[in-house]
Order: sequence, then C-alpha cells, then structure tokens
Amino acid sequence: MADCVCIVSGTTSGHGRGIAMGVAQRGVHLVMVCRDKSKGEVIKEEIERATGNRTIDVIQTDLSSLASVKALAELIQKRYKQVNILVNNAGVYKKNFSLSSDGIEETFAVNYLASFLLTRELLGLLKASAPARVVNVTSSIHKKSEFTFEEVIRPRKYNGARAYRDSKLAIVCSTLQYAGLLQKDGVTVNCLTPGPVRSEIIRDFKLARFFWKLIAPIFPSEEKGAQPAVRLALAQDLAGVTGKYFEKLNEAIPGAQALNAQFRQSLFEKSNQLVDSLLNRGSFL
Repeated sequence: MADCVCIVSGTTSGHGRGIAMGVAQRGVHLVMVCRDKSKGEVIKEEIERATGNRTIDVIQTDLSSLASVKALAELIQKRYKQVNILVNNAGVYKKNFSLSSDGIEETFAVNYLASFLLTRELLGLLKASAPARVVNVTSSIHKKSEFTFEEVIRPRKYNGARAYRDSKLAIVCSTLQYAGLLQKDGVTVNCLTPGPVRSEIIRDFKLARFFWKLIAPIFPSEEKGAQPAVRLALAQDLAGVTGKYFEKLNEAIPGAQALNAQFRQSLFEKSNQLVDSLLNRGSFL
C-alpha cells in the first residue's frame, strides 16, 4: 500500500499515535499532523524503527487556528498528488474556559471546526483520489449532548465536560452530512468511538492526575485501542460503507440529536458560514 497516502491528525500521543503506528505497519505513506514538530519527529523515528516504514512525513499545525488549518490543506494539496485516507483524530479537553485565536471556544474549535474545515478544503483532492475515506474520531458521550450553535461557539457558562461532548456531537453530525454529499464521489465518511485508551484526554477528563498512574494499566494500549480506527481506514470489507457511526468495531446508532436531519443541516450551514467569516475577517473577537 505504498501508493496509499494517509493523513492522521493528533499523532504524538494516545489514540493518534496508535493509529499512526497501525497504518504505518501496513506500508501506507503516513502523514502525521501534530502541534509539536520536535515531538512529532521523535514519534516518527519510533514508528520507523518499529515498522520499517520509511514513507512517513511530519507536518506541524496549530489546529486551534482556522488560518493554520487552511494553510495545512494548501500545503497538502501542493505536496501530495493524492490523499486516500484522512483520519481526523486530534482532540482536546479543556477543564477551564479558553478562546482560540479566532475567538471561538477552544474545545469546539479544535475538536470540531478544525476537522470540519480540513475535510472541506481537501474535498477536491479526496475526490480525485477516489476511492478515498474520511474517518472522524468521536465519543459515545455525544449522545448526552444537545446544543445551539450560538451557545457552543461562545458559551455564557462554561463546563469542560459539556464542551467536550458538544464537540463530539458536532463531529457525528458533520460525518453524516459529508457522507451524504460525497456518496456519489467515491469518498466514504464514517466516525467511531474508539472506547477508552491510555491517552492524555482520558487522564484529564476522567480522573485526577494523582490516580492516573495507578489505574492507567486497565485501559487498552495505544495500539490496541487504535485498532477500530485503523480497520475503518483500511479494511477492504468496509470499502463503500459510508455515513455510519461505530463503537469500537461494531456499527451502532448515534445519538438522537445526530439523527435530526434539520439540526445537522443547520449546523453544517452555520459551520460553513462561520469558518468563511473568520477566514475572511481574521478574527471573531
């Protein structure tokens, strides 16, 4: 699969590192998108030693900045003749309220808007590379979410857990919308909940740091936890499967709000309008 190009975001730790290792083991040309270039180079060397795969690139990007995401998409289009797989994995959990450089609540900006925009900007290349796949990483916690667009981009009262689950609902919604738009273009779009993995988000989201080292061994390793995402990205028996939500290796039913076609369409349209406005104006502040 040396002629297959796979882009994975958030690859320097946890689930993303496991995905990167898994796809590299299959001989795929791996493009690691990460926030910390030096850390990304270290992980690249580790993966090369473990897999023997020498077709691995590292690209540094700040996913909290829409301008950086757009620049990333432009760089990818210039550097690669094809993109066969896009895995939107990067995510954050923010206990305390913070704004992105665009003036958007940062969890929503990084977890959802970045993947939404990157997918949108790479649509032409994905279509030209068909058959191609987009895999979005979400969480089953999205089923507890229900929000208005205006509230999530600038919440009046912040709650880290709520912001996280709202961003994950938005990911499921955009997955279903993109799948519908691309169903005749040879590009499949699916999302999955990987389940608990030894990751920084699990450490910060679920437990106090004091207890993390004690209970971390009960969670699956990075590589084992990443197996469902790797399968969704590469398995031949899933070719043509699109618009689905998976929990680990099994297809599942997403939350009620994600099944609301009117809500999904509204979110999709407002997301497009917001990112265009921010990219044109430079800031939402």
